[in-house]
Amino acid sequence: MVHAGEEAAHFVNLALKGEIYDDAPREMPQHDLFYSGVLEEALGFFGSKLIDPSRNHFFETEFYQYYRKERAEIEANTPYSYEDFNAIIHFILLHKTFEQNYARYQEVPPEILEGIRAAPRRANILIHELGYFLGQQLYDAYKAGTLDRREIARLFRLSFRASGSALQTYLDLTERVGSPAPEAPPAQTAPSAEPGGRAQG
Repeated sequence: MVHAGEEAAHFVNLALKGEIYDDAPREMPQHDLFYSGVLEEALGFFGSKLIDPSRNHFFETEFYQYYRKERAEIEANTPYSYEDFNAIIHFILLHKTFEQNYARYQEVPPEILEGIRAAPRRANILIHELGYFLGQQLYDAYKAGTLDRREIARLFRLSFRASGSALQTYLDLTERVGSPAPEAPPAQTAPSAEPGGRAQG
C-alpha cells in the first residue's frame, strides 16, 4: 500500500500539472532536471505518508541506518563501497546545511555542484534521497499546520518550465519546513537560486 500510494501521488502530480500525456521529457538544464526530480520524489513520498503515516524515511533508508558505521559493516550491508557511501551521505548532509543558510553563501559549494552534475546513477540516488527527506519534512509541516491543504495542492500543480523555478521552490519550501538533518558538515561557501550563480536576495 505504501508504494501504491507513492505511485498514485506521482500520477496525480503529473495529471495536475498537465504532463501526463507528454511524449518525451522536456530538454532542461541539469540543475533544473535535478531539482524538479527532487520535488517529484518529495510529493510521492508525501502521498505515501497519507496512506501510511508510520512510514519514516530516516528509519528505512540505509544511508541513515549505517551513517558513521565502519567500512566492513557498510560494505556488507549496502550496495556501496565505503567511499561511495560516505560521498553520498556527505552530499545529503552538506546540502541540508546549505539550503538552511543559502543567503550567507556567495557560491554553491563545489561538492553540491558535483552531485547535481553526477552521472545518472549517482544523480538518481541523490535526487531520491533529497526528495524523500523533503517529503518527510512536508508531511511533518502539514501535520503541524505549517503548510495547509491548499498549499500542498498548489505544489502538486506546479510545472517547472522556467529555468531555476524548481530550485527556487525547493529553497522556499525547505526554509519554511526546517531541516532535521542529523549533524551536517560545516558550511563552506555558497547558494544562489541557480547553481553557479550569485546568491539571490
